[in-house]
Amino acid sequence: MVLTPADIQRNARGENFAGLLEPQALVITPPGEAVVDTIGNHPRTLHFFLKDSVLREVAEDIFDLEKVEFHYKASFGATDPILSQLMRTTKQMLLEGLYQDWRSEYLARAIGSHILQRHCVLEGKDPPHADVRLSASQLRKVDEYMHSHLERNFTFGELAAYVGLSRTVLFQRFTRTLHLTPNQYRQNLRVAQAKALIKNGEMTLSEIASACGFSDQTHMNRTFRQQLGVTPGQYRRDIE
Repeated sequence: MVLTPADIQRNARGENFAGLLEPQALVITPPGEAVVDTIGNHPRTLHFFLKDSVLREVAEDIFDLEKVEFHYKASFGATDPILSQLMRTTKQMLLEGLYQDWRSEYLARAIGSHILQRHCVLEGKDPPHADVRLSASQLRKVDEYMHSHLERNFTFGELAAYVGLSRTVLFQRFTRTLHLTPNQYRQNLRVAQAKALIKNGEMTLSEIASACGFSDQTHMNRTFRQQLGVTPGQYRRDIE
């Protein structure tokens, strides 16, 4: 995925492709395909390699497709907002050093599910379709559980059990419905609750951080600044 404008020429399968790719444009290369790229500037890009075994697990777990043969559809400069969002989330997680975090596994599976549906050809089968969105009742359960457990770091497995879905299916439906990962959504809820408690004016910032489930006040400060552009202290002064 392109992060900054990229001037790229590509030779693949005897054909030439060229253009200035804008941020979030995707270049999809099937495994084993020989390509020659000539890059005319110095762009920032994100390279994502998805193991064949992950796609096969997703095909069996989510779509009930066993021993299916699939092939990537090569693409140069494709736009896919959902896939771009999942890849940006993966990049941020890696920057935070969360290599072994449970989110890495489910991000990979969410990406695999989306690629199977949008960017693969399955031999002898129609493109897979899954009930990829949360129902209204499932979404209510997500909100109920997250709101009532914001003060602690509950596991994704606990949330999945409450909603009544497997972890893999919940993650896929969650991201397709809300265009956020569960952790991003939880952080949004925590910031919203922190704002309400700050407006109330009865608790210190340290107490608010604990009540909202942040690991400490520094964690709350960082998340607040990322979402709102100000620290909790600045926010409190602005509304006084």
